[in-house]
Amino acid sequence: MAPLYAGLDVSDKTTCICIVDAQGVVVHDAEVASAPAAIARELKPYRTLLERVGQESGALSQWLHKELSKRRFPMVCMDARTAHGVLSLQRAQTDVNDARGLAQALRANWFAEAHIRSEESQRLRLLLIQRSAMKRKALDLQHSLRMSVKAMG
Repeated sequence: MAPLYAGLDVSDKTTCICIVDAQGVVVHDAEVASAPAAIARELKPYRTLLERVGQESGALSQWLHKELSKRRFPMVCMDARTAHGVLSLQRAQTDVNDARGLAQALRANWFAEAHIRSEESQRLRLLLIQRSAMKRKALDLQHSLRMSVKAMG
């Protein structure tokens, strides 16, 4: 059997999935919830034939990549700038067409792979971002109080 390539166009609520064969013929199209279980359920019948499953780097990409890799899917996180260049060649920019374009890019090797950070690195970054936000809010509150007191003499 010929290998298959699945492109995932991920948004906050739904994910469009397009699976193409080695000649670029669409084998399967679907739209599911943007949850690893729903995506895995849709890809499961094709698991043994899937050469690559790709998605653009974005807000949900780290989580989906990790969860779908755990389920033994051959995940590829595609650099968003490179993927955008490939997708801009299409006439109609829809989620379904973007998923199809990503699948075709995987088939033709027209992508650059994005780095997926380790879970430890993600947690550390999250802590640093939250610390920075808390410091900023504390300073804003301090300045507001200072200006209020100054206005009252």
